[in-house]
Amino acid sequence: MIISSLDNAAVAAPVPLYPQISRHLGVAESSLGLITGVVILVIGASAFLAGYVGDRGPRKATLIASTGIWSAGMLFTTTVDSYVGYLGFQLLAAVGFGGVISVGLSTISDFVSPQHRGFALSVWGLSQGLGVGLGVLLGGLTGASDWTIPFVVIGAVGALGAVIYLVAFSPEVGRREEELKELRSSGRAYEHRIKKRDVPPLLRKRSNVWLVLIALSSQMAYGSLIWLPRLFTSKAEVDGLTLEQATVVGSSFAVFFQTAGIVSVLAGHLGDRWQLRDERGRAFLSAIGIAGAVPFFILLFLMPFPIFTLAPDAGNIEVISAIGASVLREPLILSAFIVAFLAISLSSFDTPNWFALVAEVNLPEHRGTVFGYAHLAIAVGRGVAAGLTGFATGVFAGVFDPPLHIALALSAMMLFFIPAAAGYLRLASRTREDRAEVRATLLHRAQGDPPDGCGC
Repeated sequence: MIISSLDNAAVAAPVPLYPQISRHLGVAESSLGLITGVVILVIGASAFLAGYVGDRGPRKATLIASTGIWSAGMLFTTTVDSYVGYLGFQLLAAVGFGGVISVGLSTISDFVSPQHRGFALSVWGLSQGLGVGLGVLLGGLTGASDWTIPFVVIGAVGALGAVIYLVAFSPEVGRREEELKELRSSGRAYEHRIKKRDVPPLLRKRSNVWLVLIALSSQMAYGSLIWLPRLFTSKAEVDGLTLEQATVVGSSFAVFFQTAGIVSVLAGHLGDRWQLRDERGRAFLSAIGIAGAVPFFILLFLMPFPIFTLAPDAGNIEVISAIGASVLREPLILSAFIVAFLAISLSSFDTPNWFALVAEVNLPEHRGTVFGYAHLAIAVGRGVAAGLTGFATGVFAGVFDPPLHIALALSAMMLFFIPAAAGYLRLASRTREDRAEVRATLLHRAQGDPPDGCGC
C-alpha cells in the first residue's frame, strides 16, 4: 500500500509543475499533458502484462522489479534537458507503475478474506488517493522553484521500498478463500496458475466485460480530475497571485478537498455488509455513489474562489498560512469543502467495491491478469480524459475567460459517470452466477477433483 501511494504520487507530481517543466524544456504545457496521457496508457499495458506474469510465477519478484523500474525512471527524469529525454524516462517509470498496480491488487486479495475484501481494498484505494494528494502537494510545495525536487524525493523513497520488499511476506495464491480451507488444513498448497488458454475466456466473461466498460466510462470522469489543481491555480492567478504562489495555492486546495476520500473505507465496509445480504449489493452501492456525485462535482468546479491578498515575495509558509486562516474566515472555503466532501464521498463508493467485484468473480490465479486487463481500460479512460479535458479547455477558452473555461471542461467530463452507473445496474444481474461458478470450482479443487477448463 505504501508503494502504491508512492507510484500514484509519482504520476501526479508533474501536473502542478507543468509551467515550470515546460519553461525548462522549452515546450508548451499542452505537450506535457500529452506525455501524461501516453504515460497513463503505458501504465495500463504494463499492468496487463505484469498481472499475467504475476499469476504465472512469484508475485513478490514482479513487485520488486516493477518498483525498481519506476524509481529509476523518476530519478533519471531529473537529468534531462530535452522533451524526448523527459518522455523516455517517464515512459520507463510507467512500465514499473503498471506492475505495482495489478500485482499489488492480486496480492492484497490473497491476504484478506472475501467478507472483508471491500474494506481492505478501500484502504488500498485510499492509499492511491493519498498518493495523488501527496504528489500534487509535494510538487506544488517543493517543486515551485525547482521542479526536480519531488522527482528525486519520490524516486529515492521508491528505491528504498524495493529493498524493503526483499524481506516482506508474500501470501500464497488463494490463501484466504473459504472454499480452500479443507485443502490448506490437509497441508496441501493451491498450485493452480494461469495458462495461456485461460486468457481469451477471461476477456469474454460477461462480468469482466461489464467491469471493464464501467472502468472505461468512470475513468473518463476520474481522469479529468488531474486538471483540478490547474483549475484552482488558474483561479488564484486571476486573483493576482504570482505563478509560483498560485501553484502552491492550487495544489493545496486540490489536496485539501480530496481528504474526503477517507470515506472510501466506510464505503468498502458498507459494500461488504450489503454483499453478505444480497450478492448485487456492491454493484448497487457503486451505482448510487457515482451517479449522486455528479451534481456536487459540477457545483464545486463552478463555485467562486476566495480572493487572497499576499505580498509578492510571500513564500510557501506564508501562502499555506493564508489558506489555513481562510478556512475560518471565508464562508466560500467552508461551503466549497462541504460540496467537495459530498462529491468525493459519494464517488468513493465506487472504487473499493469495483476492486472487490473483480476479485469475487474470478479465480485467485486469474485476478492479477483481470486487474491488469481492467487497468488497461482504466488507462485508456484516463489517457483519453486527460487529452479530452485539455481539448475541451481549449475550445471553451475561445468563448469564456479563465478560469471558467477549465471549470466547464471538467463539468462536461463528469457526465461520463452516468453510463458507468447504468453499467453497474447491468452488472448486478451477472455477479450471482459468476460468484457461484468460482466457488464451485474452488470446492472441486479442494476435494482433489478439479473440473476441466479454466473455471472461467
